[in-house]
Amino acid sequence: MFKRLFRPLAVSTLMIMIASPVAAIENGDPDRAHRNVGAFGFDLSPVGLGRVGLCSGFVISDRAFVTAAHCIGFAQQLGSIFGLNPDFVVSMEAGSENQPAINPGTLDFTDLSTIFQFQMLVETATATSFHIHHDYDPTVSTSENDVAVLEFPPGTFTVPPAQLADAGFLDFFESVGMLENVPVGLVGYGATAITGPAQFFIPGYRNQGRASLQSLSATRLTLTKSDNFSAGILPADSGSPQTVLGKVVSLTSESDFQRLDTLEMQAFLMSFLQD
Repeated sequence: MFKRLFRPLAVSTLMIMIASPVAAIENGDPDRAHRNVGAFGFDLSPVGLGRVGLCSGFVISDRAFVTAAHCIGFAQQLGSIFGLNPDFVVSMEAGSENQPAINPGTLDFTDLSTIFQFQMLVETATATSFHIHHDYDPTVSTSENDVAVLEFPPGTFTVPPAQLADAGFLDFFESVGMLENVPVGLVGYGATAITGPAQFFIPGYRNQGRASLQSLSATRLTLTKSDNFSAGILPADSGSPQTVLGKVVSLTSESDFQRLDTLEMQAFLMSFLQD
């Protein structure tokens, strides 16, 4: 559910995290359509804290789930507090108030204990392995290649997988002068600031929002605010996908959106689609 790694885990670092700009879905509409977008978390059951929800992500095959690389590192650092190398879990849920993926409630960044209150409430699957992009640098908050893939036993996911955009998909729109204002869909576990910059309400189920393309770089994209999309300081959507014409073009990184329609990312992700 969080946008950045704790480096190190301390309240002072938390406040630095809160002061950094991120992007999220704020007050989004409840989503029932994107069943291949799930919640990512880790298992602290050995110390009595259950399965804790952290980020979003999406299915690309019956055994592969994509999220942000910094979510993996964040979970590992939180687990290290208890001397654990935790298992990673994913919850695919119906996206409704009646079936949340995590426990809805208030997250207070100044109180570490609230992090562990967001337990997965819907059946989860446990990853057998994970793979962080080889060029991701966890020591840099705006590192390129903020992408990771979790692998599960074959047949774990029965929902139709997300469709990845082909390499150069967004470059085509730019080349024909149609890039600006191309509609973009966002799906994830958006939060709402409730009492200031340190506290947020997490609804616990998927939300969807809308935005439009503004500009591209070689590896990133910029979106224009639209409807219920916010560029404020909110947690919840790391690893969540952005779509154009129904195809996934990027995911939410630590401070912006990591393109997935580049040759570099295509080579990385496609390797998990091969038998």
